[in-house]
Amino acid sequence: MKSKLITFGILLMGILLIGCSKELTTEEIQNKLIQANSNLNSYSVDMKMSMNMVTEMLGQQMNIKSDINSKGNIDRTNKKMVLKGTVKYDTSGMRTEMDTETYALDNYLYTKTMNMWMKMKLDKDIWTQQDQVSQIVELVQSGTIERLEDETIDKNPYYVIKINPDLKKVVELALQQQQQSELLNQNMDFGDMIKSYSSTIWVNKKTFVIEKSKTDMKMLMTPENMGKKGTTTSGEIEMDSSVEIKISNINKDFVINLPEEAKDAMDLTELKESLNQKSEQAKGTTSITGNAIAEVFS
Repeated sequence: MKSKLITFGILLMGILLIGCSKELTTEEIQNKLIQANSNLNSYSVDMKMSMNMVTEMLGQQMNIKSDINSKGNIDRTNKKMVLKGTVKYDTSGMRTEMDTETYALDNYLYTKTMNMWMKMKLDKDIWTQQDQVSQIVELVQSGTIERLEDETIDKNPYYVIKINPDLKKVVELALQQQQQSELLNQNMDFGDMIKSYSSTIWVNKKTFVIEKSKTDMKMLMTPENMGKKGTTTSGEIEMDSSVEIKISNINKDFVINLPEEAKDAMDLTELKESLNQKSEQAKGTTSITGNAIAEVFS
């Protein structure tokens, strides 16, 4: 009889504990993931991005396709970073492929492209371009989220979350990625510009850290929705992009050292302030898609 009472007591305690466990609301999950990911010290990133852009320049249709694959480590506390990968461009049939290296150290961003090292001062916009987790957190903070069906990956449970961000924030981050933040203005019609947008994140249930994300977006940029009414600008840009990101090595200690060959990097900050031919060369080193956007809407 005594053993039966003990067994009954254990079962009753289990039922009470289950009954007392509280399922988190969507708002609570949102707050917890913002806090957890805002406080990350460091992480590794594996990113795949593809973009297809169609525009018209000098009476000719230009089709620019790009694929970027990069991996690396980001130390948010000390604003240090290393990313290595490949970039493939197809500009109206002209193909370019190159290996890239990017470092953030000592308030400078160092980039190796076509075997040439360049550097520029590391301001807030440039750092945001590199910090993928920070970008996702900004989107989550700007709008609302929807909870989808939970998933288990490699025996780890995840909340699967759909992000419904402020469209202005989406455009702001897109222009930052192309180093064209100066084009952002209060007259933009973001609802007309973004034709479709889908962003999903996988949040570790134990830590609330975002460990995976996938974003797809279609944009149509015209003089009207870019706030350029009354100008002679007549072009438009169709942009279709997809980005997949995996996050790992959360809060690990990374040793990030600048390669010896990068210490004599060409300073783009100084070149951009000059009005000679080298300044135009510096402009060409940002990105092919970024230059096309600047040419159409500047």
